[in-house]
Amino acid sequence: SIANQFITNNIDLIMGGGGSVFDAALRSNAQNKGYTLITKKSTLSNTDAKKVLGLFADGDFPYKKQGYPEDTPTLEEMTKKGIQILDNKNGFFLMSEGGRIDHAGHANNIELNIEETLEFDKAVKAALDFAKKDKNTLVIVTADHETGGLQYDKSKDEYYFTSGDHSATEVPLYAYGVGAEKFSGRMDNTHISQRIKSLFEPKPTTTTKKDTTTGKATTTTEDKGETDNTSGNTLNTSDTLQSNNSEPSGTSSETAPAGNPESDSNILLIVLVIIGGVFVFGGGGLAVYMFVIKK
Repeated sequence: SIANQFITNNIDLIMGGGGSVFDAALRSNAQNKGYTLITKKSTLSNTDAKKVLGLFADGDFPYKKQGYPEDTPTLEEMTKKGIQILDNKNGFFLMSEGGRIDHAGHANNIELNIEETLEFDKAVKAALDFAKKDKNTLVIVTADHETGGLQYDKSKDEYYFTSGDHSATEVPLYAYGVGAEKFSGRMDNTHISQRIKSLFEPKPTTTTKKDTTTGKATTTTEDKGETDNTSGNTLNTSDTLQSNNSEPSGTSSETAPAGNPESDSNILLIVLVIIGGVFVFGGGGLAVYMFVIKK
């Protein structure tokens, strides 16, 4: 299961619902591997642990409008604490999800959909606040699909759903910070993961050798970047992070003026994605993620 994979692969920070999936044996295994098990917001707030398994609901989190139990953290609170726990000079990656936006779409409940989106917006703000302060951060907000086929009838001045499932509607893509211009314009969603992955690829290395016979020097540059599965273009760190763009970009925006980051800069990427249910095991639905990468 996904829960087993989290522990097996030593994911440093796991927080959310789905507590029933983590049975006694798996929790014990996690603690043996160095995880601090946390089940209350108050404990999370005070912990200084660097490897955390936070289980705050047996299944899904409740919809925010229905009210959270007193000791259950919000997505915003988990986002802030997640950044605090993982932040270090060597970099980090954080993914965060608001799992109930999609559920509200499947239920065709526009009030809950709006409420959960507003909760997600608070997490986005937390990420942007950190990015603005850090000044070397990339924030991405996007989605893997829309749910419910929401439409607007101008003649009746009302919104209505056309489906209880996922639709083929194009979804937004926004980016802020270092390398943001690489995520502007229309893009196949598989390109996004490739560009994110490229942030972890080694930068090209240049080697100069002198021929002992001729005395001439030869220079070789090795680029270990990945290849985009769709375009066939090589994606590497230097290409993706060639600018220090501080302006948001989106599907319809122009590329903002760019500068060059310091070559030895650590890179922090915060990606907020409306996508599938990972943290909320009980629902298994597609919803909202947030990722943070610092290299």
